[in-house]
Amino acid sequence: MKDKETPYVPIDCNFYDKLEEVATLKKVSSIRYIDSNGKEAQVAGKIVDLYAINSIEYLKLGSGLEIRLDQVMEVNGEILPGQC
Repeated sequence: MKDKETPYVPIDCNFYDKLEEVATLKKVSSIRYIDSNGKEAQVAGKIVDLYAINSIEYLKLGSGLEIRLDQVMEVNGEILPGQC
């Protein structure tokens, strides 16, 4: 997760819709993201919630792991637009 002081950059709306679809289907997903140390990480789990706090969007996995959406790079092989 990015430092809470780092400005949040909203993600592509279409990609957000895909995250909602994955969450609704309750299927285990592979998620590649940037962790709190600034390193690339990968995790598998079910997205149980998508929410916003103070205009910062997050996803929450069944394990309890929360990831800022602007730190997500890829979900189930689909790369977030603007990521490489």
